[in-house]
Amino acid sequence: IRYHSLHDNTYLRFFTGHTAPVLSLSVSPKDDVFASAAADETMRTWDLRVPGCLGVLRFPGSGRRPAVSFDPEGLVLAAGVGGNQ
Repeated sequence: IRYHSLHDNTYLRFFTGHTAPVLSLSVSPKDDVFASAAADETMRTWDLRVPGCLGVLRFPGSGRRPAVSFDPEGLVLAAGVGGNQ
């Protein structure tokens, strides 16, 4: 994941950890935290001020598309995997 500055068109930081394409990304409306879910069957939480991942949630063997989303107040982070269809 790349954090890009639109002001001067530069990359500010690279967030590494996923080993497959990121399929879902959600930014907290409350603070500098975001979450990502990828085809590697993991969801990761990140802080823009910290170089590494804050935490990992694994969906082993799901074989389905994961998704993440913050609620409008930024208090709840939901994560899940899609159905069989």
